[in-house]
Amino acid sequence: MEESVKSRLSDFLYSSVTPHHVVANLADELLTHGFERVELGKQLPTNPGPYFTVVSETLFAWILPEKLSGFRLVGSHSDSPGFKVRPNPDRKSSLGHQLAVEVYGAPLWNSWLDRPLSFAGAVLVDDKSGPVKKLFRMQKPVAAIPQLAVHLDRGVNSNGLKLDERKDLNPVLFAETESFAALVADEVGVSAEKIISWDVMPYDFQPPAIVGTAASEVIMSARVDNLVSVFASVEALCGLESASGIAPVMCVYNHEEVGSTSSEGASSATTLRLLNHIAKAQDVDISELLAATSLLSVDCAHATHPSHRDKHEQGHDIVMNGGVCLKRNDNQAYSTSLDSELEVLGPLLTQFQLQKYSHPNHLRCGTTIGPLLSTQLGVPSVDIGVPQYAMHSVRETAGLTDIAQLTQLISAYLG
Repeated sequence: MEESVKSRLSDFLYSSVTPHHVVANLADELLTHGFERVELGKQLPTNPGPYFTVVSETLFAWILPEKLSGFRLVGSHSDSPGFKVRPNPDRKSSLGHQLAVEVYGAPLWNSWLDRPLSFAGAVLVDDKSGPVKKLFRMQKPVAAIPQLAVHLDRGVNSNGLKLDERKDLNPVLFAETESFAALVADEVGVSAEKIISWDVMPYDFQPPAIVGTAASEVIMSARVDNLVSVFASVEALCGLESASGIAPVMCVYNHEEVGSTSSEGASSATTLRLLNHIAKAQDVDISELLAATSLLSVDCAHATHPSHRDKHEQGHDIVMNGGVCLKRNDNQAYSTSLDSELEVLGPLLTQFQLQKYSHPNHLRCGTTIGPLLSTQLGVPSVDIGVPQYAMHSVRETAGLTDIAQLTQLISAYLG
């Protein structure tokens, strides 16, 4: 991977600390590359060219060809597992100031312990004209989730760490402030009384690190799942010069980590609504377009852990920097099938070195947006993704060679 791409990847992972920031960063990138922002509820443009629209923390971007005949969708998600600060979070005592948080998704709790944490998100502020949404990201670590010393938990190394989500996950705030609301208010430049509501998450203040040498290089960072897929998708889309017939469409959804059942999630009617609007603006029947539409669902896969090979399916080793994974699960946790491989990827199956991921029978397989969207739209779909270590940790690891290949594969698919 080129040094400039490594730098862009690291910057994107570090600055995209919440879904709010993911969408804001994507919007800035798309505008830089000449995409025009449009509103989904209004008449969409009919002229060929690049466009995007934002629905809360979900974003769609597409390149409209001269004559529209179908869509090539590439889907990923903007959210990552972690914690959300509760509406009334302050828990103060003579021992300190803690913040009550709600677990979001399925993070590896222990990975959040003893790390410098800061906070980011969006707030609703009482303005003269009415409530206004403002994004913020604190630029200094102000909290941590300390664990008990080994002297106070003598069995921790032999019996394993056990955490109680009701008391062990609440960060200790190291800030001289009357309340968390006052701390946030300082960040957005208003008084605490002006804060109406918020959607705020703690984030690991440590920036990404490039580890290793040459073709073995990996990136260690928060939010690898699934922002490396988002990064590869936007890089591929912005690298396309134009579209002919089949329109490339990038879909980045919120709430995948909690089931996608929201107005901005992949289970909503938003995708079909958008495609309908595009079809109507082009005076084309949507059913005809869907007959020539496919989906590439992009989400990370599990690299085989060298110390825990027994946790993986025998004969299906997944090697870091060994190539993008083609994910198959015949119980439909993934959308890939024999026919969809042929319809969606076709010649790309042999042009790219793909690893085949298969989940072991004794463990429940995670799922993706692929089955949800392919069911809803009735289009063939394939699930792919780069292999990674420590999925859902606050510090995940993925290979740079794999991420570069993913970008190339998406570009070849969209183009």
